Amino acid sequence: YKIKLLNGSIANINNKNIYNINFNETEYDLSKFTTKTITHQKIQEINSLRLLNCLFEHFKNYKKTNKCEERKMKSISQELFKRFVVPMYIFILSLVSSSLVIKPKKNLYAKYYKFSIFILGFMIMIISQISFKFVSETKNLDLIIISFPIIMIFFYYFFLYSKTKFKIKTR
Repeated sequence: YKIKLLNGSIANINNKNIYNINFNETEYDLSKFTTKTITHQKIQEINSLRLLNCLFEHFKNYKKTNKCEERKMKSISQELFKRFVVPMYIFILSLVSSSLVIKPKKNLYAKYYKFSIFILGFMIMIISQISFKFVSETKNLDLIIISFPIIMIFFYYFFLYSKTKFKIKTR
């Protein structure tokens, strides 16, 4: 690549001295310079369906490649984890906080109950962040990490359901 400049001047200012060079025509060879611009999309900007297709292709042809669209599979797995699994932890936290509705019968235990709900919510947030680091280590670990919030949602929902003694009236 070359750039051609016509009828111009170059000014160089050093402390107290000013140098001015006038020219009618000059040409710069830019081929020896490299660009620092991004040549492909960031992984956060890629469509989820493309990332899922890439992940499925990787698992179908596991031995062939560890890259998809010039990206490592670990970064793709972590991005998909952020998009699909982390929102489930938000739902779990809402279920945990809704258990404040269930109050202990004695006020003596109310303080400890609220503190235990706080600790449980805090532990769930820690688990969600720690599990992010272990994504795409092994296939079995991935299945455990992905299924954990789903199982936790069902168990905690049924726990709340049984504690509130909510009954659906049937005929």
